[in-house]
Amino acid sequence: MSTDTDSERRYAGVRAPQPFCLGTNVAENWKLFKQRWNMYALLSRLHTEEPNIQVATFLQYLADDALKVYNGFQFEGNEADRTVQDIINKFDEFAIGEINVTYERFIFNTRNQQEGEPFDKFYSDLQTLVKTCDYCDTCKASLMKDRIVLGIHDSSVRTELLKTRNLTLEKCIDTCKAAESAISQTRVLNPVPETVNKVRSRTDSCAQAHSSNSVARKCKFCGLSHVFARNKCPAVGKVCLKCGERDHFASMCRVKASVNATVKSSNFKKKAVHQVAESEPDAQPHGASSSDEEWVNTLHYMTVKSVKSPKKDVKCCMLIDDNEVIFQIDTGSSVNALPLQYAKNVQKTKRILTTWNNSVQTPVGVCRRSIKNPKNGKKYSVEFVVFEGNLVPLLGLGASKQMDLITVNEDVFERVDNVKVSESDCNSDMLSNTGTDGLGTLPGLQSLSVDPR
Repeated sequence: MSTDTDSERRYAGVRAPQPFCLGTNVAENWKLFKQRWNMYALLSRLHTEEPNIQVATFLQYLADDALKVYNGFQFEGNEADRTVQDIINKFDEFAIGEINVTYERFIFNTRNQQEGEPFDKFYSDLQTLVKTCDYCDTCKASLMKDRIVLGIHDSSVRTELLKTRNLTLEKCIDTCKAAESAISQTRVLNPVPETVNKVRSRTDSCAQAHSSNSVARKCKFCGLSHVFARNKCPAVGKVCLKCGERDHFASMCRVKASVNATVKSSNFKKKAVHQVAESEPDAQPHGASSSDEEWVNTLHYMTVKSVKSPKKDVKCCMLIDDNEVIFQIDTGSSVNALPLQYAKNVQKTKRILTTWNNSVQTPVGVCRRSIKNPKNGKKYSVEFVVFEGNLVPLLGLGASKQMDLITVNEDVFERVDNVKVSESDCNSDMLSNTGTDGLGTLPGLQSLSVDPR
């Protein structure tokens, strides 16, 4: 029989497990408690005690809800012959009955390696998740191998694994660890900083100049007196006719110019990609003075027909988190649009989008995502407005130009904001020759073909 001194020495430095509570996830809580209990029983050498002492010790680490479950168990034999293992077996049966195998398999088969996550951590989580999937022992290794191939973050490593014939789980693990080690060593030997070009939003422009001071004063950007809030300035988003810069009127321009000088688009100052505002001046709707209103040609949702898009559509492939996403280049859009499935950290916004037919679209919010052009390897940090549903992703005029996807030859035309054509102007030339009944006539002999049906 062990003495008090032996007992104190045995339990010194051994941390007892937290009491087992059923909680909302019985199976997971039981697995963790069982793991901690086995370690505690081993370190404290509890197996050297009498069986009734072991049982009493185990029961004192059951919370009230777990103890009630224990009291409802039916055991064979006398209570005096009961062991800790008998109790553990009963709780195993109880907890396993609470496991949703379909859900556990879903969690396992959707577990992917996250960016920057060590492979050992990824593999360790897979080992834990597969235990509750109720797969047969003969197929667990094959399923683990497939999950690693499909879930590995580095696409180049995945390609290497797919090229390997007769790939086993051991070869798969060795290949992934070797690739991770090689990348780490390369970064140490050749530290090359990665450059991400930022596509800045129009809302970043003059943000500091237009403070939220509630006192009305004369604005140095528009020349009017108003509260110093950005959305109160009518010059925001407008193009100066003197220097070609944005966010101020020509009357407040500080650049000296001759009286008869004509500003053409070819004189617009060219800026580096990371310093150009996202929206273009000619993409702003006529009369809009609020930074909350944006312009877009059209928004449509992907269907079977739209996947096979007409050849007149200009689309490009970009990478978001190494996933290929097909964007439509919309030169009539002042913003970039993204479906909610590709968005992260969505922020609320007051922006509204007006389409070509003046219909209003309200987005879920805005977010900033890093996208990569697989053609040249360049990365861009782009601000998107986010919509629900299977929306076709859009890259607006500003972002498309800054990413060198399109080129506007501004030296061959004069840039204008908007063109207004009245109804009378449209009809004056066409209906210049009117008959006695007031209808217009067209010159010469005209021929019309009709369907005899």
